[in-house]
Amino acid sequence: MQYLNSPIYVNILNMKIEIRPNRNQIILSDPTVIGHEGKFHMYVWTYLGIQEYVSADLNTWDLTSTILSNTLNFEKESVVLAKEGLGIVSLLRNSLKFKKSNKGNLNAYIRPYIFKDSDQYHLLFQNVKFEWDNKVIGAPITEIQIMSSSDLTNWSTPRTLLRSTEQFPTVSAPCLYKEGEKYRLLFTYDMEYTGNTSFAEPKYFAYADFNDLNGNPTNITKVNVIDGNGQSVNQVGYVRVRSGVFTCNPISKVGEVTDSSACFAHFDSIKNELQVLTPVLSEQEEESFSDSYVCDIAGKKIFVNAREKNKLTDSHDSSIESKTSKVLLVLKSIYLNREVICSKDI
Repeated sequence: MQYLNSPIYVNILNMKIEIRPNRNQIILSDPTVIGHEGKFHMYVWTYLGIQEYVSADLNTWDLTSTILSNTLNFEKESVVLAKEGLGIVSLLRNSLKFKKSNKGNLNAYIRPYIFKDSDQYHLLFQNVKFEWDNKVIGAPITEIQIMSSSDLTNWSTPRTLLRSTEQFPTVSAPCLYKEGEKYRLLFTYDMEYTGNTSFAEPKYFAYADFNDLNGNPTNITKVNVIDGNGQSVNQVGYVRVRSGVFTCNPISKVGEVTDSSACFAHFDSIKNELQVLTPVLSEQEEESFSDSYVCDIAGKKIFVNAREKNKLTDSHDSSIESKTSKVLLVLKSIYLNREVICSKDI
């Protein structure tokens, strides 16, 4: 099987713009966007690490920097993937053969989220580390980390906000906002392989409150996710909020086939309940994708990460249904029902 070079599409009022990942990025996933000094900054994760795109008009996007580079560490040396031009998956598969190293680790940075607090920008992300000893790869070690900047150019050293525990394994997909004077970290935890997507995705949703951004949460609370009928949702890939608008990604699974649609949501912090509302994309737009996923909002535009259909081919069967990576980004205008979703202008 062979992945085709999958473009990222940006749709603005029926005008389609393509942003194609280069051969070393493989995918562009989980966009998070913020404005700064008249420009938009978009952060994504690729097989090279967390990377930044910048646009002045939302039409043209330039890859400007790699904020955090994934690294492969051996007993005697370290390789920065962005310099070597190698991807996470291929390196993980070949790591036990590469230089015949018996011991080492692969350090990856994924699922970023950008948040502004006064004059400071905070970039949150999931740090995943795979370790192997005697060529046996152990379970991934995950943390939610954060680094800060006043200009989106000079960043502080990453520090840990939340670590995985037995009660909250594999913490993932961070999102941060302020609740009064406190900081509230939304995150998902635990993972389940989702069959046709070829990814392990988060299962459950929780939040942690902080007095500051130096770690040490004052409480961590699990949240029940329900659908429009009041029934519990078994799996949710992420939850985000921007300017009072919540979005989430309920995942349903029948056998080995999964389906997910990015949806608006309502969060009741008193009941600790997240209610899934209407899908972000229209039915016609959803027909082009096998899934729609992580969202972010800039201005009155919403960025939707999605998997594009029919991007996987097989030399024996060219009509095989796609097990697609997250490679499609749609940007569209939205008109929100503020009585249901939020009371603020976006």
